[in-house]
Amino acid sequence: LCVAVGLLAAPPARAEPETPRPNILVILIDALRADHLGAYGYPRDTSPRIDALAGESIVFGDVYAQSPWTKPSIPTLFTSLYPVQHGVYEGEAHVGGGRLESDVLDDSFTTLAEVFASAGYETLGLVNNAHLEAEGGFAQGFQRYEHGSFTAAEINATFLEFLDARGEGRPFFAYLHYLDAHWPF
Repeated sequence: LCVAVGLLAAPPARAEPETPRPNILVILIDALRADHLGAYGYPRDTSPRIDALAGESIVFGDVYAQSPWTKPSIPTLFTSLYPVQHGVYEGEAHVGGGRLESDVLDDSFTTLAEVFASAGYETLGLVNNAHLEAEGGFAQGFQRYEHGSFTAAEINATFLEFLDARGEGRPFFAYLHYLDAHWPF
């Protein structure tokens, strides 16, 4: 009884100020070799802007793709499931009207963008890769998902417009997928 009275008489606990949630930016440069970036120890000055961003970011050193190509790798990245679990591991087949039928990421799987959106994040996907169409389930959780043959400069310009337009407020989760480095190889 004394403890209960003491608790009732105690002043209410002060709420700790909420720590601002960080913005999350996933940059995927299709076919870019990490071992040729300064952030990963390459001695030549090949990537000064990426290195500067890496200096202010969390950089993962040991990352392995679950597939040697993009279409199954991205659902794995965004669901934490192996390709055999999420079912996206082959090419695509189209049915009448050009609708994509096979190797579609089913909406029963929860994606990283969906997790961030449900946590109040603004979500954006800017993607240049023919295998990652919205119709293939890749836009799940993104409030804005743009897929097309964009150059890096176009993706950057769209992303900077997004940043300028949003102002302060809720945090964002953005996924930028570049293909420019892929073409020469």
